[in-house]
Amino acid sequence: MYDLETYENTFTEQIGGQENQYIKVEKVQQNAKGDNYAITYLDDGVFKIRTFNKDQRTPEEIAQNEFTVNKALGIDNSTMPNIGFSYPNIVSSFIDNDFLFVALFCNHQLTHYHFIYDMVNRCIKDDLVVTHVLKTNTENFPVSSFYNPATDEIYVVYRQAQAFLINLKAIDDFYVNTISNDAIGMAFLFHNSALIM
Repeated sequence: MYDLETYENTFTEQIGGQENQYIKVEKVQQNAKGDNYAITYLDDGVFKIRTFNKDQRTPEEIAQNEFTVNKALGIDNSTMPNIGFSYPNIVSSFIDNDFLFVALFCNHQLTHYHFIYDMVNRCIKDDLVVTHVLKTNTENFPVSSFYNPATDEIYVVYRQAQAFLINLKAIDDFYVNTISNDAIGMAFLFHNSALIM
């Protein structure tokens, strides 16, 4: 992190660093207060969640905090991200200060997963949703997810133009639509009312 007034580096953490690691990282998410952050990433087929604030940590403290999704879901490490894009096949959104919505796509099995991650207890909260509802191929992946506090819904947008609308009161209550005839690049939620792509 950098201070926008002094341009000084105020926080640094390393992800990976081993010679043969192949890592892709989602953009950093932050909570509404701006004091907690999260990244989701793929490390040689292993999905991980890392949460942090502005305090420097040792490598041991980082490892203790990090959550290995594959182990929790009982999935293998066969997912390989699309080489032509930077996306790691996993996206996240803060719901509040303590909970993170997470969605991922295991492209080898063409399976979408989503769940709520409890950052305090470092575990999956309540339900885990697993679905093969996407009519897709191994080149697809989630591009973005957005939390809409006005409706208490999550939107997950995929590269090949599918979009999930998920009710956070019951995350197994969702539907999927194809929202475009074209592939999706970056996506933004504008004023909790319009998805811009």
